[in-house]
Amino acid sequence: MGDRTVGAKVNGRLVPLHTVLPTGSTVEITTTKNEDAGPSEDWLKFVRSSRARTKIRQHFAKERRLEALDRGREALTKSMRNNELPLQKMMSPELMTQVAQQLHKNDVATLYRAIGENEISPKQVINSLVELYNGDQIEESEVEVSDFDETLLKQTHRAVSDNGVVVPGAEGVLTKIARCCTPVPPDDIIGMVTRYNGISVHRRDCPNMRNADEEPRITTVEWASSPDVMYRVQIQVEGLDRKGLLSDLIRAISEAGVSILDARVHTSEDRTVIDRFAVELGDRFMLEHVLNVVRNVAGVYKAYRLTGAKPAAA
Repeated sequence: MGDRTVGAKVNGRLVPLHTVLPTGSTVEITTTKNEDAGPSEDWLKFVRSSRARTKIRQHFAKERRLEALDRGREALTKSMRNNELPLQKMMSPELMTQVAQQLHKNDVATLYRAIGENEISPKQVINSLVELYNGDQIEESEVEVSDFDETLLKQTHRAVSDNGVVVPGAEGVLTKIARCCTPVPPDDIIGMVTRYNGISVHRRDCPNMRNADEEPRITTVEWASSPDVMYRVQIQVEGLDRKGLLSDLIRAISEAGVSILDARVHTSEDRTVIDRFAVELGDRFMLEHVLNVVRNVAGVYKAYRLTGAKPAAA
């Protein structure tokens, strides 16, 4: 009844809710049938019990969260429309959930509230959505799905000037290293013109490029002479599970002068282990060196580069 209270009478007379009751008073409480009715913040000035104050504060905290959620959803939707992006496709539950995970939020509602409270900008969310949506629809449909959480392996996204790829005759065009095959020099590469994110750069033998000769969006791309450019590469290591194997692998990779960007471990019931590392390398020759170092770690029986479809020796 408390939340639906709208007025009171004491001894037949209308009085403010903060009225102090004389001994022996007859009190009538007027309520509303509106299910959305709630307390007023002014009640905090005169309620006596701590339980009542807590309930009132909880009500308004919940109300503020809902208001922030609505503001955040509206701000993101407006920004998407301003950028002429496809709302239904890019704001799907699947993509929004992945973005929430990337931005360290428990769920989509928490993400919207963060936008509404100016903790996260709509631009940050749109950048992540564009990257995932463009990641690419081609890649999403044809790359084999693994048991690993691929959303935890963030894709490197660089402009032409610092990812070492040039588009002949089109300087300044944005390029992105495709996450399905993650090419590195001197891999043979081709480009796919995308709708929202410039040119997606693939290995020529990428399974998603098997019909490249018939695809009108294919364009020529080349590696530039950029000795300082680093590339994100995924390698997979298979071995017999033992104590200290992961730490030995990390030490071996680090001592080879290679930065580890991410690591994921999967252990099967037969005590075999699959470790997946995202590392940063300058070229394929460095990759071959790292793979050889890893293969020499006790217990490892296979190490290879992940290229999107099947293991590659390098």
